Amino acid sequence: MLVGIFFGAVPCWGVQKQKASGPEDVLIVSGTITNAQGKEVGEAIIDFFIDGKKVALEDELFCENRGTYKASLYLPSGILSVAKVAMTVKKPCYEDRGPVPLARIVKERRDDKGSTFYLAHQNVLLKRIIGPAFWIATSVLILVYGLIALEVMHRTLGACGKDVSITDIPRRIFPNWCSPRRPP
Repeated sequence: MLVGIFFGAVPCWGVQKQKASGPEDVLIVSGTITNAQGKEVGEAIIDFFIDGKKVALEDELFCENRGTYKASLYLPSGILSVAKVAMTVKKPCYEDRGPVPLARIVKERRDDKGSTFYLAHQNVLLKRIIGPAFWIATSVLILVYGLIALEVMHRTLGACGKDVSITDIPRRIFPNWCSPRRPP
């Protein structure tokens, strides 16, 4: 029972919206999402497609912080033998990856109701993109290096008075904020 509670509460578990009452194909897909350095990428959004049509899930499927995911797709009986299954993976600061075809889908077993269970495993590699945050940080860094190179920072410290260090500047600019508190 504890195992059922644990697996039912795992945030990366995805279940399809409508579950049929008769025989069906159940596809269980799992895998890991990593970056180019081989480190796990957490909280990526995963979508599944059957013959190009998006599969509706109850909730949006996210992978865990360790980059692992597991999803159960309930499909009409016999569809997996002829359909092509693919997935897409999206995360901010990374290139969207997809559609990635699930090349190897293995038939696992058949239950008493006539449902057939299939397993698939797909690892996905995400590549980082250079976005606006990168360019802002780069611009600020170049600006600071430019100011240092032009000795603007040196002259600013020199104008503050003799024997001034960089840690004294906030105290001179904001004397009321930086002064020690005195009891009334």
